[in-house]
Amino acid sequence: MAEGCVLPVGPTLHMILAEYGELFFGRGLPAFLLVIFLTAWIISRNRILERQMIGLNRKSLLAEVLESLAAGSLGGFLGTLIFIFLGISVDLTSSAIAALWAIVVILIMIDLRFACVSYAGGIVALLHLLIGWPDVNVAGLMAMVAVLHGVEAMLIMFSGGRGAIPVYLKNPENEKLIGGFTLHKIWPIAAVIIMGQRSAGPGLLAAPGWWPLIKSDSVPVPGNALTYMMLPLMVVLAYSDLTITMRPGTKARRSGGLLALYSALLLALSILAGKTAFFAYLAAIFGTLGHEWVLAVSRRFETERQPIYTSNPDGLEVMDVIDGSPAAKMGIVSGDLITGI
Repeated sequence: MAEGCVLPVGPTLHMILAEYGELFFGRGLPAFLLVIFLTAWIISRNRILERQMIGLNRKSLLAEVLESLAAGSLGGFLGTLIFIFLGISVDLTSSAIAALWAIVVILIMIDLRFACVSYAGGIVALLHLLIGWPDVNVAGLMAMVAVLHGVEAMLIMFSGGRGAIPVYLKNPENEKLIGGFTLHKIWPIAAVIIMGQRSAGPGLLAAPGWWPLIKSDSVPVPGNALTYMMLPLMVVLAYSDLTITMRPGTKARRSGGLLALYSALLLALSILAGKTAFFAYLAAIFGTLGHEWVLAVSRRFETERQPIYTSNPDGLEVMDVIDGSPAAKMGIVSGDLITGI
């Protein structure tokens, strides 16, 4: 893309759709199929727990995969619009990609909950700032982390509570049995990002003077202006949570809201990082510690409230109702109290 007066919507969307075509039907097809396979595998593992707890699976594996793909596609396209129209240049060099993967593997061996791009991205950004390796645009990398978490927050708020599985646990305070819900969701995300390139390429579009908001660190070839190219990005976003004090939908909205706040703050720091080195350090540190803050607040929501599914002397409280079951046909819903039959 070349600098100009406006970023035309029609031609830009045409180029975005062309990149999606390459991702789904061209050079990106192997990565797309791999992510779909990974999604189906993780969903199938969650279905084992569902069968153990309620005796059946409420939906077919194909239906769950397609539902996940549809939600992820919508979220990915929203992320693409943010990346492209705001102009967030993500300069992922081969050394940065290798470092991200290596750190993710190391963090997974420490604790599975660290398998998140916020931790690996923050560490890679700090390494670059402290020792100059790997070669990465810190502002662009942390902005990418922010946008992906913003997409995840939206997906959690709107669909994270669906398909929650009822579970039984022991109350650590009195060893009594209590009920709760485990929430598991995974979304394959197909997005399009921009990267700086040193020489002019085909399909150039005019852009406003402020665009991109986060510029590339690439140095153009003498005699050429720095231009930007679109590239497809395929990632997997996952959400796992447990609640004993809230309904699944309420828990998902709370968690998604916290993550959205984290995403907005990190994006603001990333934009400032593109202008001042001091904010680059803040963005890298907040990328990791801010995510820990989100988890800590979410845990505090649970520890400071009373469980809602406990033994009730007045009757039997309904945790969940399977669609199409006799109870559902009778109008019984989650939260009802059965006092007699």
